[in-house]
Amino acid sequence: MQRPGGAVQHSDGCWARDGPRYDRRAQSAVWRCLVFEREHGRGARSFPGHIHAVSPSCNDSTCEVYEIWDGEACIYMQQFSGDDAGRCIAVHAKAGDVVVVPPGWVHATINAKPDSNMIFGAWCVRDYGFEYQNVREHGGIAYFPVLRDGGLYWKTNARYLSSVFCECGAREYPELGIEAGVPIYSQFCNDPDKFLFVSNPQIAQDVWKRA
Repeated sequence: MQRPGGAVQHSDGCWARDGPRYDRRAQSAVWRCLVFEREHGRGARSFPGHIHAVSPSCNDSTCEVYEIWDGEACIYMQQFSGDDAGRCIAVHAKAGDVVVVPPGWVHATINAKPDSNMIFGAWCVRDYGFEYQNVREHGGIAYFPVLRDGGLYWKTNARYLSSVFCECGAREYPELGIEAGVPIYSQFCNDPDKFLFVSNPQIAQDVWKRA
């Protein structure tokens, strides 16, 4: 696949590009595009798990809004990074699907079909940062993706003392005003305020509490 224009290669070989930015009321969001290039003969490709650090612009951890553009992904998320990982959810998503990771949750992005490219776009806060310490102290996320016989399986990380795991497909997010079947960048162009919850997560506290 051709490298995205203006992209920067991460240490793990993935390409990332910052896109149009949005500034309003001292808040900001950034649009990012990442490419997981196919790698024959290797296992499920993923970023190491992390938490969005507290953003200086809003004094809070922030969410991330994924949209899968090509291939198949699994967005893994877990509620906590301590010994009790809490709820652990593996969301299987295909092209056109949207997945929202709540603020403060550990998450990792996985290419569920490593013999094919996987591309996604995402909204996140502009001054984002990552926290890795607790996840690294536990040797990674609570469940490791393992590719076997063409399917994705999950291996328990014994360094966590407790957790509850489930798998599911992508869903719709009417509670956040996201329209199903409409590209999220198009939605932003039509109504930039729709995604203010990305850079100001406090306005969606009721949604995060129900996550």
